[in-house]
Amino acid sequence: MKIHSLNCVCKTCGIEFYTKQCAIDRGRGKFCSKKCYSVEFSKRMKDKNINPVYRVNFKGKNNPNWKNVQPIICIDCGKILNGRGKRLRCYRCNYKFYSGPNHHMWVPNKIRLYPLEWTSTFKWQIRHRDGYKCQICGVPQSECKMHLPVHHIDYNKLNLKPDNLVSLCNSCHVKTNFRREYWKWYFSKGGDVNQYATSKI
Repeated sequence: MKIHSLNCVCKTCGIEFYTKQCAIDRGRGKFCSKKCYSVEFSKRMKDKNINPVYRVNFKGKNNPNWKNVQPIICIDCGKILNGRGKRLRCYRCNYKFYSGPNHHMWVPNKIRLYPLEWTSTFKWQIRHRDGYKCQICGVPQSECKMHLPVHHIDYNKLNLKPDNLVSLCNSCHVKTNFRREYWKWYFSKGGDVNQYATSKI
């Protein structure tokens, strides 16, 4: 009668366990689990008689793939850069170097279009005052794909008086770029085209 299981002893922990005859024929049946196998394997790798390469220093010049590459140093602050790129400066020095006149999009004597008070919070106050609706067609902001733009009535972007600002939808805001004299009159006094025509006579 062929024996299908045998009583084996683990070489690591000494616990008896059962295994098949086919596993023993393949050279297995020595360890009860993968954990015991890994413990024994690590001991064999640390044995210098079996593995003479263990604990050999492979750092720096001892590494067979060693390449004598000099570290890259920032030309401004002297900091050692990480990696082997073609950068000459660190990120902080690079930002300082390419800001201002050294930037590729630098425009000399450029005037700031909007003042510092022109913030998103300020624009939300204007929209809240107008009830989140366009002041020309009356479309609410919920039906628009974007927030209502805030329009300057006198087309002076430095004038941030609340009376000079009005909330418009995107399509009406595009209309105000043409016939500016009419739109100035429209927001200041209100009325249609016929009233504007009669007022000019």
